[in-house]
Amino acid sequence: MGDILVDANVLIDYCSSNNVRSVLRLIAHQLGPLYVPGPVLSQVHQLSKQQCARLGLILVEPTLEQMVQASERPWRLSFEDALCVLLARTNKWTCLTNDRRILQVCSDLSVKTWRGFRPMIELVRTGALDSARAAAAAEDIRRSNPFHITPAIVQDFRRQIGLP
Repeated sequence: MGDILVDANVLIDYCSSNNVRSVLRLIAHQLGPLYVPGPVLSQVHQLSKQQCARLGLILVEPTLEQMVQASERPWRLSFEDALCVLLARTNKWTCLTNDRRILQVCSDLSVKTWRGFRPMIELVRTGALDSARAAAAAEDIRRSNPFHITPAIVQDFRRQIGLP
């Protein structure tokens, strides 16, 4: 499918349980390389460098120039969020995020984006992930992040993967 850069909010959601965490491995192996910027990983206390390696996630360190540019906080984003946009734009990666501001900036810059559940939709469509397991993972994410992942979002996801 292509190279994907994942931001902190999606990583945190996918680390909500071991069931969901294993889906990261599927994304990395079935949909394309899954990159995690080092400064973004430092925001995800549920995941270590060693766990990233076991899941097939690729840790990427930005250049000094990218770090300086991100520290100037372009687009009024946090340093880590600006770094995600810069890396995705520079490398022509898809930015995997649920952050509305990142989604808007990426859209303005013609950077391809996916929302958090989109990789699971693609995995179900390709047969790499069973729809019942995907639905269970989405529900685990909703339980761990009920403020941002609402029942309506999970219901829409279920519809997209062919479940009632």
